[in-house]
Formats: sequence, structure tokens, C-alpha cells
Amino acid sequence: DSGPMHIACAVGTPTVALFGPGVVELWGPWLEKSVVVQSQVPCRGCNKIGHFYKCRENICMSKISVHEVLRAVEKLW
Repeated sequence: DSGPMHIACAVGTPTVALFGPGVVELWGPWLEKSVVVQSQVPCRGCNKIGHFYKCRENICMSKISVHEVLRAVEKLW
């Protein structure tokens, strides 16, 4: 959920977006050729991002496996 993801969508590049604390409904890719990967933890989408809200455990991101990301890339391939 960052600037490069939005730029990729703007120019029509198929995109795999990793989401943790960011809210997909607010910040997710809008391009049809995009896949969102996120873990299934209860606190995901807490929106605690930025300088003042640092999650100490970061489980929403650390639970995303390489296998899940590769599967998402293969889906777009």
C-alpha cells in the first residue's frame, strides 16, 4: 500500500500488493490486474501505520509467506 503500487496501477502494470496494517478498501489497488496478499490475523487492517503508530509485533506482515506471494505472481503471469 505505497506510492509505487499506485503508480504501477496508473500505468496499467499488473500488481501484487502486500497489505498488513493498511486498509485494503481505502488504499488497495484499483486495477483489475491486481492481487492483494494479506494474512488472516485478527488485527490486520488496524491502520496503525506511520511514525506515531508503530506495531511492535508486525504479525500481519510477517505471517505473509513467500509461497503466498509467489502464488499471487503466478496468478497474474
